[in-house]
Amino acid sequence: MPPRTFHFDAQAQEKRASRFQSLHTTPPLLLVNVWDASLAKTIAALPQTKAIASASYAVAEAAGINDAELDSETNLAALVSIGRVADQHNLPFTADCQHGYGDELEAFFSKVIQEAGVVGCNLEDLLPDESGVLPIEEACSRIKRVKAVAQKQGVPSFVVNARVDILNFPHGTVEEAVKRGKAYVEAGAGTVFVWRKGPGLNRDEIQSLVKALPAGRFNTQARRGGLSVKELGELGVGRISIGPGFLHEINDLVTRRAQELAGGGGM
Repeated sequence: MPPRTFHFDAQAQEKRASRFQSLHTTPPLLLVNVWDASLAKTIAALPQTKAIASASYAVAEAAGINDAELDSETNLAALVSIGRVADQHNLPFTADCQHGYGDELEAFFSKVIQEAGVVGCNLEDLLPDESGVLPIEEACSRIKRVKAVAQKQGVPSFVVNARVDILNFPHGTVEEAVKRGKAYVEAGAGTVFVWRKGPGLNRDEIQSLVKALPAGRFNTQARRGGLSVKELGELGVGRISIGPGFLHEINDLVTRRAQELAGGGGM
């Protein structure tokens, strides 16, 4: 029997998008990011799961490449398989779409909406070569382009989670992150994800961003050894994701277990 394919229904998808949007008004929304259909099935089956989200870093790792090498076709293939699971469980699906793929943006987003059932996305302002960030005006224009595609497809409630990457550079400040975040919301972003490599944001930075941005709009990443989901919620964070966190944990577990087996241990 051939695998079930996603059947695009604009009205049904707009309902899911609207439902996904509404989840941000009762913070915090927790998103456990996945990278393939198998893990998506596991997460979707949990009664606590409100939506499915992908992580491009993990999708790339699963494809044997790094995040910067992940092209639109490889990402789309993973999103279609994950989207099939989200559809089976009637869950909203938000996809990590990196920087939007330049001139491919309109074609790519038309495909992820129609073929993967996506009702939201991550859209970063990092340049593709990771040498810096887009000018604010260009990043805002790109958000508007994504929203225009979704509107044309009949999914006006499509949620753009605009990622702010300025803190990954020496000149980056929380004030600049706030400036960008506010501009992105004005351009149509539903939420703002201020991201920093390594240890991520500290408590004071998170508090400053929560206070400065519109209520419920701030998204941060939960990290191993960092603030708990409960603590982040108490600070007023509206959306919490884990990115490729489970990929790293699974790899650590498999490494340890494989070493135990190689040493004569049992399953």
